[in-house]
Amino acid sequence: MGDNVVSPPLACPIQKDKKIIILYWTTFYHFVDFANAGLGGKPFAHCESLGVNGDGCVVTTDRNLLNQSDAVMFHFRCFDLNDMPPPAWRRPRQHFILFEQESPVHTAYYTGLKLPLLKDFFNRTMTYRRDSDIAYLNTHGRLRFDPAIPMAFNLTLKNRTIAWFVSKCHTTHSGGGSYREYLVQNLSSFIPVDIYGGCATKPENKCNTPRDCNLMLSQYYRFYLSFENSLCPDYVTEKLYRPMAYDTVPVVYGGSDYSFYLPAGSYINAMDFDSPQSLANYLKKLMADDELYLSYFRWREHYAVDTAPKDAFCQLCQMLRNPDVKAKTYANMSAWWLGETINHTCMYAPPKSLVFNQTG
Repeated sequence: MGDNVVSPPLACPIQKDKKIIILYWTTFYHFVDFANAGLGGKPFAHCESLGVNGDGCVVTTDRNLLNQSDAVMFHFRCFDLNDMPPPAWRRPRQHFILFEQESPVHTAYYTGLKLPLLKDFFNRTMTYRRDSDIAYLNTHGRLRFDPAIPMAFNLTLKNRTIAWFVSKCHTTHSGGGSYREYLVQNLSSFIPVDIYGGCATKPENKCNTPRDCNLMLSQYYRFYLSFENSLCPDYVTEKLYRPMAYDTVPVVYGGSDYSFYLPAGSYINAMDFDSPQSLANYLKKLMADDELYLSYFRWREHYAVDTAPKDAFCQLCQMLRNPDVKAKTYANMSAWWLGETINHTCMYAPPKSLVFNQTG
């Protein structure tokens, strides 16, 4: 973590047989149980199946247990400087955890992390980023190693080109939107793109339930636009894993190095092309060449899609039980979150050749 993290000497070690209490200080939007992660022992019920001992770890919203809590979780977007734990009550080894699933672009309005009041306040992070203390991917997804016999594909009905399920129609706000809708508009000048959801451009483009949408994607479409709303490192959401779970090749557009997340030859990166037309031409080539198209599914010989990984709270429990874990604090959480500490910032200007390209 470089100069951003200070590691003070270890205080008294955690006893392994001690009950571990995790306190949700904030809500997660309107969810008191952090988007159904659960209370009590629920977040740890599946830990044994993952090879992690989650016994004795419990989650609560009871602020009366602040002094007994081993960790206190704060959802960034619900964080209120006027509603903070009293500083004098903090235990020496108590972990204050910053929790966030969205990218810095969506929290740019919040400048409180820069205040002196929060210097050395947080000492753990639980976000989608790979350099978090705990990587939380439950709402994003991932691939897991799972060798299997690849399923046979029937391409008879799979003759539609591109689908895009989207409800946030505009990402051109100031502060780092991806302008993905402009890329889609440009791309659709050269190859058909069917848009579903709240941003559908045709009344007939409807699927009534997520199950119906996924089935339609699997049966009829060859490509899906996994276009993120902001171009930030490690910001890879469920948009990427949905098509992979439903027999479709993702066309990605984001700020991540996708080689950290997917095997080579399993996806198509829009940023590898110099224009929407050249991207469309390559997709047309795959439409015409079944053998080349099917090569994009060789990853299934080694991996399976996990659309909702549930190990983050298990890892948290394990960390809190570990007497050898090094204590630390984030001297400047704002610098870490914005990527300034490790030169890991968001791309605030989208690629002009794709987004602002003149088409037609």
